Amino acid sequence: MKLQLKKVAAVTLAMTMCLPCVAFAEEEIGRATLDAASQSGKIDTSFGVYAPPITVNVPVKANIRINPLAEDNASGADSNTVKNFTVASNSIDVRNSSMDDGTGIPVNVTVSASISKAAKGVMQVYSDFTPVEGSTQKKIHLDLAEAKTAASADGTTEAVYDMTSSNANLNKAVVTKYGSLLSVDIDAPADADNPEVGSFAVVGGANANADWRADDIAVNITYRIKASKPLAVKTPTVADLTVVGGSDLEITVNGIGEAKVTALGAHNDEAGKYGDYLWEAKAFTVDYSTSDQATITIKGTDAGLGVLAKDGYKGIAQDFIIGLSDGRMVVTTLTVN
Repeated sequence: MKLQLKKVAAVTLAMTMCLPCVAFAEEEIGRATLDAASQSGKIDTSFGVYAPPITVNVPVKANIRINPLAEDNASGADSNTVKNFTVASNSIDVRNSSMDDGTGIPVNVTVSASISKAAKGVMQVYSDFTPVEGSTQKKIHLDLAEAKTAASADGTTEAVYDMTSSNANLNKAVVTKYGSLLSVDIDAPADADNPEVGSFAVVGGANANADWRADDIAVNITYRIKASKPLAVKTPTVADLTVVGGSDLEITVNGIGEAKVTALGAHNDEAGKYGDYLWEAKAFTVDYSTSDQATITIKGTDAGLGVLAKDGYKGIAQDFIIGLSDGRMVVTTLTVN
């Protein structure tokens, strides 16, 4: 017993004084076996990011079409396939078969879409829009949206899109000329032969009776896929804004994460209107003191608000866009009375 206590005391003293302890019988550290003649060494280190192989199947085309025969002639089609919207692309069904050493890998798909071209006479509506049957005005509203129910892995069941506010899991982003961003999480597959699917599409509303041409509008879509746990990133929503002319406009945006507000703009494509108006950075302030939130203030003396308070715009809702640094575009309406 006394001998054991002496051994423990010797080890404890060596640790306290930062001296090397004697290595017990052939203890292996890494690939080096220490012996009485060699009690120190060097371990090479490196730094990297776990990057498992990603195996996904992604359609290469999104054919956006006006459909005058759509059953639901509105942008808020309730639980329908893309065929039921007055304007929609095919469903982009991404199949994830990613495996690493027998373990399924979940992925995240970050999609960006922007209107890269609009012909003369085409009116883009960013806020909610219900098509007018019989109207010949070329009005169109486009959303980049995740399906409520993704397509089946074997393709026998089409994806279902529910754009109504009753869809608690609605994940969408308005497609604007400045861009948009949609984040789609896809689960890990059980095995390589049974992929998990995530579906998204461009869906919306348009006056289908107008004389649309194939080159009237063009949408640019890019995507990035990476191994990732679910990120649950969504574009924030802001209720319609109303302010009295001459008063400060204060806007609270929740759910911004680490993003910053980079731009503010108003939009009106109606004939004879201004099209787009962007506020200069010095025209507004942003308070980030509350986590995950931005509070934007535009002074009542601002020239842009002054114009919207005049005849022709006063009391009329304008599309209002808040650009975030990560690519998300928050869309609402602004009415200056």
